[in-house]
Amino acid sequence: MNLLFFIETGSGNGRSIADEAIAIQKTRALNICTASSGKDQENGVLESIELSGIDNLELEGMDEHKNFFAHSKALRKYVKEKKFDIIHVQTNWELILTWYAILGLKNKPKMIYTIHSFRNNRAFLIRNTVRVAISFILILFADKVITCSRFMYESFRILKYKSTILPLGVDNRYIERPFKKVEGPMKIVFPGKFRIGKGQDMLIKGFAQYVQESGDKNSLVYLPGDGELIESCKRLTDTYGVQEQIIFPGKLSKENLLELFDQCNIVACTSRSETFSQVLAEGYCLGKCIVTRPVGIAKDIVDNGKNGFIVEDAEQLKEVFHTLSQQGTKIIEMGKNNYDGRMRFSWNNIMDGYISICKSLIKA
Repeated sequence: MNLLFFIETGSGNGRSIADEAIAIQKTRALNICTASSGKDQENGVLESIELSGIDNLELEGMDEHKNFFAHSKALRKYVKEKKFDIIHVQTNWELILTWYAILGLKNKPKMIYTIHSFRNNRAFLIRNTVRVAISFILILFADKVITCSRFMYESFRILKYKSTILPLGVDNRYIERPFKKVEGPMKIVFPGKFRIGKGQDMLIKGFAQYVQESGDKNSLVYLPGDGELIESCKRLTDTYGVQEQIIFPGKLSKENLLELFDQCNIVACTSRSETFSQVLAEGYCLGKCIVTRPVGIAKDIVDNGKNGFIVEDAEQLKEVFHTLSQQGTKIIEMGKNNYDGRMRFSWNNIMDGYISICKSLIKA
């Protein structure tokens, strides 16, 4: 089977999408080529594709939604030349571009679409309008839809008849890293962009309430990242009087973030909404206790009280911190339970499901 796989290097999952393409290539079950804008918006993404020996079609300006007709012409020529059986796209623009490019072809490739986002942190009306629009487009143009979590699968119920849950994989550096037993007080980390809906304010509030009630002056929260709301979050720590226990390290490299993970025993995610949450997957693979809202892969991986906790608001978060602070060894046990299950996020294991999807499409 011949597969054309779009790699959107400008998305938040750009690195993971490129890793997926490389994992597909390593299986040798599919003959894979990629398509991209040719703009390496995440360092090393396109270089890794080139080093893996994958042929990449560059459509300059695609990430900026430019040159639609020129790109569709180039794409049509490429599809006819390579005789692709399946085309896997990651964005709405890629989907429409590809549909137009293959319009009228005698042997049309099957279309796979992975839902990575739908402006899920926006206002309710906007969020649901976008969700309906995406659903309508996918009903018309996609043969198969992949969602990265049960949260996303349930968010697009109308597409269940053509949807499959298949998680993203995690960088091997997280899979292969030795388990780190972090004893002592709670050390909580929540990396992320400081923007509307990301939820750092909820974590600050829940932690501050816990500190005020418990008198705990030793536990720490690390909030690496940057963004427009970082200053308001810093002011919030002053308001609650926990500025000495909540640390803002700024935007970190992957290696520095890994080192920070090693120092912590709890990974938190208090976002209003996540399509997958790479942070949760990475924390899980590193063997950290997970404390999260019911977003992204939370429902797929968290068994309340066994390997972490799912909370709805700052009040529940505060109570979880009370529970964990009194059970230091329990935090380590929960993390070890996650570490033991980390291979679920290995690309090698995920590829079995992906190859099955492709084979079923061709047989249909």
